[in-house]
Amino acid sequence: MNYNYPIENLYAGSSLGNLFTFVLLDSESNIHGIWSSIDNSYYLGNLSFGFFSGTEEIAPSNTIFEPSGQTTLFESEGLHIAKRITLPFSNDLNASREELQKVLVDIEASNLSNARTNLRVVAKFRFPAVAAPFFTKKPSVEETEKEYVINHNSRFLTAREVLTNKKTIVRFSEPAASFVTDSKTAHVQFELNLSPHETAILNIVLCVDPVAGENFVLGRKGSVGSRRADSSPSKLQEMLSTSDFMTPSGVINRGIYWAKVNTLRVQHKFRSGFGFTNDPPQDIIVVRDLAWYAMGCDYLSPAFSRRLIDLAEDYCYHEDGKLTEFIHADEIAPDLNDYDLNINDDTPLFIMALEHHALLSGDTGFTMKAFKLAMLAANYIFTQLKGGLVYCDAKGTNVRGIASWRNIIDGYNLTGCVTEINAECCAALHAAAHLANMVGVSSLANKYEEEAAKLEKNMLSKLRRDETGLFFLNIDQEGVPHAAITGDLVFPVLFGIGDEKLRLKIVDRLLSEDLWTDYGARTVANTDPTYDPQFGMNLMGGIWPNLTAWFAMAAKEFYPERVAEAMEKIYMISELESPVEFGNVVPGEFPERLNGDNFKSMGMGMSPWMPPTYLWLGIEGLLGLKVNEKSVKIEPSLPHDWTFLCVFNIPVKGEKISVVIYEGMIYADVRIESELSTRVGTFSQIRNSLELRVFKFIDDIGVKVFAFSFLGYEGKVSIPVNEHSIDIDLILAENEMKEICVDETD
Repeated sequence: MNYNYPIENLYAGSSLGNLFTFVLLDSESNIHGIWSSIDNSYYLGNLSFGFFSGTEEIAPSNTIFEPSGQTTLFESEGLHIAKRITLPFSNDLNASREELQKVLVDIEASNLSNARTNLRVVAKFRFPAVAAPFFTKKPSVEETEKEYVINHNSRFLTAREVLTNKKTIVRFSEPAASFVTDSKTAHVQFELNLSPHETAILNIVLCVDPVAGENFVLGRKGSVGSRRADSSPSKLQEMLSTSDFMTPSGVINRGIYWAKVNTLRVQHKFRSGFGFTNDPPQDIIVVRDLAWYAMGCDYLSPAFSRRLIDLAEDYCYHEDGKLTEFIHADEIAPDLNDYDLNINDDTPLFIMALEHHALLSGDTGFTMKAFKLAMLAANYIFTQLKGGLVYCDAKGTNVRGIASWRNIIDGYNLTGCVTEINAECCAALHAAAHLANMVGVSSLANKYEEEAAKLEKNMLSKLRRDETGLFFLNIDQEGVPHAAITGDLVFPVLFGIGDEKLRLKIVDRLLSEDLWTDYGARTVANTDPTYDPQFGMNLMGGIWPNLTAWFAMAAKEFYPERVAEAMEKIYMISELESPVEFGNVVPGEFPERLNGDNFKSMGMGMSPWMPPTYLWLGIEGLLGLKVNEKSVKIEPSLPHDWTFLCVFNIPVKGEKISVVIYEGMIYADVRIESELSTRVGTFSQIRNSLELRVFKFIDDIGVKVFAFSFLGYEGKVSIPVNEHSIDIDLILAENEMKEICVDETD
């Protein structure tokens, strides 16, 4: 699942992260920032390397993108150099920061010639933060102007920030030949003398130390950079085996895999709790993004979803029950920031996230808490009704005058009765009613259902255009309706407003070529007078992949094949042959947004909210999983030519469930409700690798053995049968699955 690219085809490098640390890399695996969530500060601005054989500097050739890091290869006659940057990982939310606040640099140099070779390695450190061109998030001026006191010996370098005494501590596995330092930088040189066919290794460990503890790095045993005792790779693979997909589409298989990688990279622990930010690295937590993130994260790391909800419970509620727009999680008691909006999408989306986590977790204690929190927010929604519709009265523009997910548009006001917000509030009231029923408060459940029905009725009678039957974008505060054709038309369908005929009509409009492109959904149709593919963070005509995912979920009822199509559209740009031609695109990462005409990436190379949304689309769209209090339903949305879909280890109610759909039959290890025929039994793995996966299903009817390969396979496979094994010749194409016929009665 790694990517290997020639340097000339790349623009930017990876964004790596764990609970406490975030690292920005360029295409040559140089570091352009090390940031800590503990205090929302940078601890290194830049670390670049030069490799010299004699007077010749060795140029990079390729960069490899991996889940745990990034490697760049350097080649010259007789020399092969690999520079790898990795970040430790733990799936334990209580992991110590000493374990995770490190960045590991491993340089492996091999002399392939018959002559002795001298390799000079020059490491250039700049400790104040830098504004890297590859990343949209820029450090503050204060961060870029910090000064340091730098001390060193041959194997150790300490940069102490003058004003705070915070330290960045660097250790080397080999003694440095020379140092040149000032108040902001250090140039460190190493000499590696390589005998013929010898390999030398230089390990560098950078330790982030927010509290300036003198013993911070003493816990690491053995040689610097040694991985013999490092369990990070196995912990990461354990997490990545959750919600494990096998489909006929290689693009989707890789997309799901990397969606999980990048979902984990933005999970941080801040002063005020666990959260993720919508523009890393920073401490801003936006409630709408938190809600969407949690609904996808429920299928990967539900414990983190719970912590996100805890953070919102503690710090994101106004006294009246409204959910705020954002907080700064680096603050001990964060201030509430709502842009003076009386209502937007934060409040209803959080109610939906509460219901989602309650159903997926099956935790009765949490369900009671979710009900109480949802009740506060739902009751607030009732106070914001005007003329039977939810009404936003904000007078400003941009973030202070837009009640919508598209809230960063200069000079733009989108308030009054906004269709998106009303559809979300209607769905939120249904969710609150469901939670009330789950805890046995039927009277309140009935009230919420009645109010949701009234709101839907008013939407259908007041927010629709007579000429087309489609919903207005909004009716503004002057009573003027606006009929712009935008991607926001998706929300009534996504949240079940109206009858089947109306929903189909909207879906057909959404899938018209002026909105639905080869790279996903435009935010505004290019036939609409307001269309601008670049303006307002591409929110007036650009492509945002999360909108593409919403289109697919809305369309699945009528056009099930659109789900797989959307998933391929969303991820294919992340593995193009030449990412540099499409702007800020990083292999294995989901770009934030694209220009609506030329499809170039104009925002973050790694969208922090798209990865969990992609996983959500795979589980609830493609597989069609729906969990209720007493049932697990499967309503798959598969292309007509797909014969199979497998998803293993889905977190549901504290367990991991697995579902295999093969030639119209569902095989599962829990009872499933579905229109398809279903068999319930147990799965066991016979072989599990990227090259070949073989697994057995056993129930009262008999035994089924299946084989799948991501890469293609040709050879023999040994299948255990009763007390012996049989060897079977097997040929699989890439992303192909077959049933292996085995007679277990022998």
